[in-house]
Amino acid sequence: METIRHKNVCWIDLLSPGEQDIKVLEDEYGIHKIPLHEIAAETTLPKIERFEHELYVVLYFPIFNPQKKTAEGKEIDFIITPNVFVTVHYEPIAPLENIHSSCSTSPDVRDHCFSDTPAHLFFTVLSQLYNYSLRELSHIKKNLDALDNDLFSRDGNAFVKRILETRRDILNFRRTLAPQRHILESLVTRGEEFWGARSGESFDQLLESYNRVWSVLESHKEAIEAIHETNDSLISSKQNDTIQTLTMLSVIVFYLTFIAAIFSTDAIYKPIIGNRYDFWIILGMMGAAIILLLVFFKNKKWL
Repeated sequence: METIRHKNVCWIDLLSPGEQDIKVLEDEYGIHKIPLHEIAAETTLPKIERFEHELYVVLYFPIFNPQKKTAEGKEIDFIITPNVFVTVHYEPIAPLENIHSSCSTSPDVRDHCFSDTPAHLFFTVLSQLYNYSLRELSHIKKNLDALDNDLFSRDGNAFVKRILETRRDILNFRRTLAPQRHILESLVTRGEEFWGARSGESFDQLLESYNRVWSVLESHKEAIEAIHETNDSLISSKQNDTIQTLTMLSVIVFYLTFIAAIFSTDAIYKPIIGNRYDFWIILGMMGAAIILLLVFFKNKKWL
């Protein structure tokens, strides 16, 4: 449990809270039992609940995992009372820890983040988290640019794998952020009920930050779909060329086999067979057949 006190507001940050942490929140800070019961373990969906003196909010933020090469949704729970701001997370979350550390060590940052109520601190933390999400999208942009540059000089299966990894990354971002819109819209109205009319403007700005992240994400989604469709078209075109080549080869082999079969027929009289140059004549006929077929394919623009 890490605590910062400033301007009549106390920020408590908890990493995987235990029974002792929950008991302190209940006994010393008077937090309602329901949100305390909720933070004992991770939840599965974002939500917002209003109690008599508390506002309980659960949100997920996409954090890039370099080992898995994709973003993963990390849960952060917020409990806000008139004088206490509690953040709960179950894994280290770099942007949240950076904000808390800056507030702890820098008086200027602390003055900027804290006000007479936790509302401004809540707004500032969420704004920083959405700004971090926007920066996280930059690695997807780099991947998209690299895919676009390599589209016509791609390396087969490896290129398809890169497309699928980028699509998965975008999908994980969308799955993490999509359910948050109704939470933020609820914050606009519930924030006004909890902190007054002025807070509504702040949370309107927060909704704009969310929309900015979502807009960039939608742009990336359209880009990866276009790259995927183009790559599919190139693969299909290559497959058609391969099938066409194999078809032409099979036609040539068929005619050569047909000529060979004619002269191998068990007949009494076989023209050309027995001639001094019969082998070369038959070979010449096969060569002529190949040339005629190639000319035919060329006229049809199959070559």
